[in-house]
Amino acid sequence: MAANLFNVRYVSRFGSDRLMRVGSIAAGLMGVTVAVTSATGWGGLTGLVVPLFLFISCTGLIAANSIAGALNLFPEVAGSVSALIGASQFGSGILGSVLVGLFANGTPFPLGGSMAFFGMGCTLCALLLVRTT
Repeated sequence: MAANLFNVRYVSRFGSDRLMRVGSIAAGLMGVTVAVTSATGWGGLTGLVVPLFLFISCTGLIAANSIAGALNLFPEVAGSVSALIGASQFGSGILGSVLVGLFANGTPFPLGGSMAFFGMGCTLCALLLVRTT
């Protein structure tokens, strides 16, 4: 909720693309942090839960801004864009579940590794594909 409130308050000042990039970079960093802490056990449960919470919080900056940006690019086919976004969200969730299940070894590392993979993918897409002014 805090990330969503931050987004609502500052989107007009900084722009949706810039806030989405910040959220994407933070998600990438937190995904890597979860992977490292889940592999090493550093910080115990707190070392896993805090970056996991921050990773999920980044959704408040990424989701709304990326959807608004996609709809803004293709307003004449907004329904199709919305359907594609929804399908890609469900599809990536399915892919993440499959990856965690395939690499399950009784530790939290498969989750952390998947989060790092998708977080860095989000970061790379935001850095390479989104232009900010």
